[in-house]
Amino acid sequence: MTPLWNDVRPKGYYVYIHRRADNGKPFYVGKGVDARAWVYYGRMNKRWDRTAAKHGVYVSIILDGLTEKEALALEVDVIDEIGIDNLVNMTIGGEGVSGLVHSDDTRMKMSASRKGKSKSRDHAKAVALAKTGKYRTEEQKRAMSIAKGGGTIYTFQSSCGDTVTSTIYDLSARYSLNRSKVWQVANGQRMTHKGWRLIK
Repeated sequence: MTPLWNDVRPKGYYVYIHRRADNGKPFYVGKGVDARAWVYYGRMNKRWDRTAAKHGVYVSIILDGLTEKEALALEVDVIDEIGIDNLVNMTIGGEGVSGLVHSDDTRMKMSASRKGKSKSRDHAKAVALAKTGKYRTEEQKRAMSIAKGGGTIYTFQSSCGDTVTSTIYDLSARYSLNRSKVWQVANGQRMTHKGWRLIK
C-alpha cells in the first residue's frame, strides 16, 4: 500500500516516481511540492490514467528538500535513466510544455548537454535508486520467496539455544537477518549467520 502524504510529508520540492502497485515497476516520474505526488486527478495523460487504473499506484519519493531548479534537473535525469519509452511521461521532464514530445535528435542533444556535468552525491544516488526499479511490497517479497523455494520449512537454532521452525523468509524478517545468508545456511553453503544454524 502506498504511503500516505501525511506520513511522508516531503520537504520543499521533490522528485517522485509512480510505480505499478502490482510489481513495483516505474511508470511515471514527476517533480512536485506539497501533496502533488498523491494527486491522481486532472493529470491530462490518458496513458497514466490507464496504467493507474489497471495496476494501481505506489508513490515513491526519490529525493526531497530540493529547490525547484534542482528538482527539475533531477526529474530530467531520472527520466533519462529509466528511459522515456519505459514511462508514460509526455515529456522528458524539466519545464517541458505539457504534451510536447521531443524528437530523437533533440533528446540526444539534450542528453549530451548534461553529460560531464557534476551532480551531488544525493542526486547520483537518487538517479541510481530510480533506475533499479526494485521496489517490492512485503507481500510481493513473500510471494517471490515462496515461489523460489522460500516456503520450505526448516528448523534453526540460535547461539542462545532458541529453536525456531520457520521458512527462510519468516526467520529473516522476524530476526532482521539477511535472507540470502539464511538461505546459504539452509543449503549447507554456510555454517551460521548471526549465530543461527540449521538443525534440520
